[in-house]
Amino acid sequence: MNLTTPDIRSLSRERLSTRGFTLMEILITIAIIAVVATIASVGATRMREKAKKAVDITKMREIGHSILARGMGNNGTLYTKAEVGSSLYRQWDDPLSLCQILDREDYLPAENTWIGPMANDRHLKYKNSYIWPVNEKITVNFTMVEEPQTKMILMNNYPYTLPSVKNVPESPNGPRPASAQYRRFPWNGGTKYHAFMLDGHIALKP
Repeated sequence: MNLTTPDIRSLSRERLSTRGFTLMEILITIAIIAVVATIASVGATRMREKAKKAVDITKMREIGHSILARGMGNNGTLYTKAEVGSSLYRQWDDPLSLCQILDREDYLPAENTWIGPMANDRHLKYKNSYIWPVNEKITVNFTMVEEPQTKMILMNNYPYTLPSVKNVPESPNGPRPASAQYRRFPWNGGTKYHAFMLDGHIALKP
């Protein structure tokens, strides 16, 4: 049988159309899909963290401005050790918590405000994700503090143990440092946290 040039071309096209994918082609396709999926996953994770950071900043501004408002109406005193004891962290309903001080005086009555977007089970149980300093050089007559942009008055890390009994001021030295599994640095892969500074801005601290 003699095949003309058009017949040969037609036969070649038929063979090409019936040929399956080679193993190499399949592997390359899978690799491309995997790379695209990884890029999409990383981008989605970053977007979720960015959104949670925005929520956290909003909550911290609300709490921080309430603390400052109390200080303005209290002759410059944000709070004293007599009011909060020696602990930087207490559960929301502890009478010595800063949460309760602001709640009792109607500066910040909403308890859910204290639960941050990265709250773990412990934070949810105690209804508080934030800590505050007990340094009276900062909290008493804050209007006289030098370099207020460097002084933190609210943070969302979790470096100290919770007092075992409510309404107990603790020892003068304050609470014990928490063991590693309870420390909390919620941002940038567990290396950074937000801090509300005395001048009203929020910083991302290492």
